[in-house]
Amino acid sequence: FGLRDPAQLFAFVESAEQATSPAAFARFLKAAASIRAKTGVDVNSLPSQLSGDLISASQGHTDLVRVGVSNPAAVSGAFAKLQAHVRSLSPKLSATPIGAGFYALKEGSKTYNVGVVGNQIVAGNATPAALRQFAAEPTAPAAGAQGALAFRVSLQQALR
Repeated sequence: FGLRDPAQLFAFVESAEQATSPAAFARFLKAAASIRAKTGVDVNSLPSQLSGDLISASQGHTDLVRVGVSNPAAVSGAFAKLQAHVRSLSPKLSATPIGAGFYALKEGSKTYNVGVVGNQIVAGNATPAALRQFAAEPTAPAAGAQGALAFRVSLQQALR
């Protein structure tokens, strides 16, 4: 699927969380302030870096996501600083550098790799090489799709 301007979705989710769960939102703001004090990174400003479409693909048991960013160097730097403090946002989450600007994010039995390739953030339960390849693939529009969200599903995927 594809999502145009994902920064709007993050802003909506943040507003909805603030309205529906003020205590949880206050805890998030406290954790974000702690991270900013330790690293200089404002996690609330990271979604504003999302400048391109969000593209997701599922290939069997492999899930991939990519999204364009306006300042890849700033996002890479933020990832490098945040990886050591990710537990401040989620106590069950860990981040480990795995080389070439990629990090393995692990929560329980699930591991997703994330990094910046060119002007995109790429993430998924795939190797960094597979994520680099996904970043380089052209975008294929969903025929007849209009609006901010589009998706294409094969018959085989629908039957699963």
